[in-house]
Amino acid sequence: KRTMKVGQEVLLGWEAEAAELSLGGKTMDQMKELADEAQAAIDRLAKLRNEEKAAMVERDAAVISFWEALKRARHAVLSHPRFGGDSALYGRWGYVRDSERSSGLGRKPKDPPGEEVTEEG
Repeated sequence: KRTMKVGQEVLLGWEAEAAELSLGGKTMDQMKELADEAQAAIDRLAKLRNEEKAAMVERDAAVISFWEALKRARHAVLSHPRFGGDSALYGRWGYVRDSERSSGLGRKPKDPPGEEVTEEG
């Protein structure tokens, strides 16, 4: 950004005070061509970045749609009379089958702080 701003000021001053001179081995018209090429490259990159953002939005929408369909399929298997939560199909899909789950009951009680457990015998 800064280079293009400085370049614009240089070209304006060059045109106003020394348009007929060749400076640094370039005429003012040659320098304007270089500035145009640089700006075109900047614009191309900005366009590509914008297209990338649009593609990312499309990707996110497609992934969300796929995820929603996967959730519906999972719920359909869970509620299907032939399959259910303990079926081989449900397990093949990577989910934990009902028969493989622990009950979740019977957590060990934590000892109250400061009390020591001793064995008497």
